Amino acid sequence: MVIPYADDHVVVEDQRRSGVAAMLMRRVLEDAPERGYDFLVSLSAGVVTALASLAAGWKRVGAMDQVARSLEPGVVTRWSDLVVQQSERLKWLSRRFAWGHTSAAAFDRLDRVGGERDVGTGGTITVSPSPRVEAMAALIARLGHDGRIRHLRDAAYLTWRYRHPLHEYRFLFHERAGILDGYIVLRRFRPDSTPRVQADIVDWEAVEEPVAAALFDRAIRWGAFPMLRSWTATLPEGRVQFLAESGFVPVELDRRARGVPGVLVMALDAGDPATQWMLNGRPLLDLAQWDVRQIYSMQG
Repeated sequence: MVIPYADDHVVVEDQRRSGVAAMLMRRVLEDAPERGYDFLVSLSAGVVTALASLAAGWKRVGAMDQVARSLEPGVVTRWSDLVVQQSERLKWLSRRFAWGHTSAAAFDRLDRVGGERDVGTGGTITVSPSPRVEAMAALIARLGHDGRIRHLRDAAYLTWRYRHPLHEYRFLFHERAGILDGYIVLRRFRPDSTPRVQADIVDWEAVEEPVAAALFDRAIRWGAFPMLRSWTATLPEGRVQFLAESGFVPVELDRRARGVPGVLVMALDAGDPATQWMLNGRPLLDLAQWDVRQIYSMQG
């Protein structure tokens, strides 16, 4: 089923009380059913947009329950980071030797490790800046579908998705006998004009939990990320436990209380109230019916 996804919404500051946002939303809600769509979905709304959407009749499904793990820099690291930013030569050296308390340095550390041949699962983990879309799509097909509502993830979609011009990715792949049986994807914002500390786990697949655990362990150990975040609301319980045991804790509790980031849906067919919020027999407003990854959203 094709469901339009509200991906971005911007109004210049001096027009934010003019009614422009409501006009835009109203036109979308008029236009979509004319084009034959039954629902709209949003996964990336900020607080203001989420509130405006709810006022326009959208329904909140649930928050994505973001967690994060932060490593505080030492005094020397904080001082050296400040010094490095004053010199292009030092910036180059910082990247060359993976110094610093930034997401860029963490990606460089992953690149320098490159991988490990025996990770205790009978397999090999490698680090790559590029997706292996055919193998990733084949793994997803092997894992099957549990029936929850989720984005289509074929090779064509993955090829397009990982071309995001403002994001940089690192892929950790787990293979046995030359066959991909797990991966974890990390994302950071670019460009580097303003050094950033945070990175995100935006997707994570594996044929079994020991493989998922090995990928996660190497990602956080090799990268030594100053801040790494993840959405947990629809993750398998075992992976939520991995995160908790590694020091990930709930963050942005005020935004979480408002359902941000989270799933919003709009039913465009005002027919039978008993079926208005159902998709193929599944209740759209039940978060347990959804399988949402950060990579599906504008934040991925």
